[in-house]
Amino acid sequence: MLKFGHNVSLNEDKTVAYSDVSGHVMLVEGKIFVSNVFEVENVDASTGDINYDGSVKINGNVNSNFTVNATGNIEVAGVIEGAKVHAGGDIIIARGINGMGKGEISADGNIITKYVENAKLSAGGYIQTEAIMHSTVSARTEVIVDGRKGNVSGSFVSARDTIQVKSLGSQMGSDTVVQLGIDPQMKQRIDFLNSELERISKNLNQILPVLDAFKQKIAKGVALPPDTVKNIKDMSQAASTLMQQREDYATELDDIKDSLTSESKSQVIVRDVVFAGTKICINDIQMTVKSDCKYCRFYKDKADIKMSSL
Repeated sequence: MLKFGHNVSLNEDKTVAYSDVSGHVMLVEGKIFVSNVFEVENVDASTGDINYDGSVKINGNVNSNFTVNATGNIEVAGVIEGAKVHAGGDIIIARGINGMGKGEISADGNIITKYVENAKLSAGGYIQTEAIMHSTVSARTEVIVDGRKGNVSGSFVSARDTIQVKSLGSQMGSDTVVQLGIDPQMKQRIDFLNSELERISKNLNQILPVLDAFKQKIAKGVALPPDTVKNIKDMSQAASTLMQQREDYATELDDIKDSLTSESKSQVIVRDVVFAGTKICINDIQMTVKSDCKYCRFYKDKADIKMSSL
């Protein structure tokens, strides 16, 4: 008779075992059970890339040039190097992330890590770490940078609600930008719409003068070959499609801008020092910090970004 453990059920005749969860089958001490947590020591040449329907626990490191995809949570006891890691849940990294300029870590939930360096992070919830250096970090709700250093430098950091740090920017003057108020996904949509509107305008600037020239010839009674007439019709249809896209994109962009209220509860909280040269953006307003300031908060007030003491 089959013996079974967690996440396994038998049929009425006890001749067939069924898994109750997505995972991998193991035989332990004579019992069959299915675990929805896949556990490895390191992600390297011995394991290859990991794609798992469940959670993944890595007792060591995720090495450069490998990928880890999990529908559940991902827990890493060591470091993530220049790898691509995505979780449908949360990602927790005990030691930190050294992306080497190519590391991409994303989670539909939250990301918690010791530090972030030379990497790109995005989270559907919050991101919590002790330092962000030369990275692009985006969280749907908030970014919390605390601990001994609590520093953000040479990075672009965005969140909808709050960015809370100990120190912001650098005495060395490395570019540091924080963006608040606009949901990162909405910001991406705005960037896409602006890019598409620019592309459409360039195409129309090429097509419309040609159509006008042919219209003038037709008005003067110039006979055109059938293939030229077909090309004109195709160009005219393309122009009509582009103009409709331009109208639709422009309307959507206006609607998004209208949805951004003039008053925002978004704020940057600095518990020690913000260095001169740091750029702070809240919704559509931007300011550059002129001189070092301590223990302060930045927020949007009507058409300005203002600073107050904590």
